[in-house]
Amino acid sequence: DVLSRIKPNKAMLGAAYPNPTSSATTISFSIPERSGKVDVRLEVFDLTGRKVSTLANGPFEAGFYSAEWHPHESAPNGMYVYRLFAGEEVLADKLILKK
Repeated sequence: DVLSRIKPNKAMLGAAYPNPTSSATTISFSIPERSGKVDVRLEVFDLTGRKVSTLANGPFEAGFYSAEWHPHESAPNGMYVYRLFAGEEVLADKLILKK
């Protein structure tokens, strides 16, 4: 598989798909080539800044990844922010939950 041999040169956070979502969405991200593993967290927050979910947490090697967010059935409609913490880098984007 060619993609498994490609190593990104910077951390990237992809758009959530589908967005808006009614039940689940997939978020892609990449971890850059560095020596060893990088501490990574991918988290979802509501607009008040309250963390509602952790999708990834731990050391990751360089490469391409994806994680799924399955909002709790009681999660309210609205905008959410997802953040990727990868070493010293912090990237963010938004998604909309519309049931």
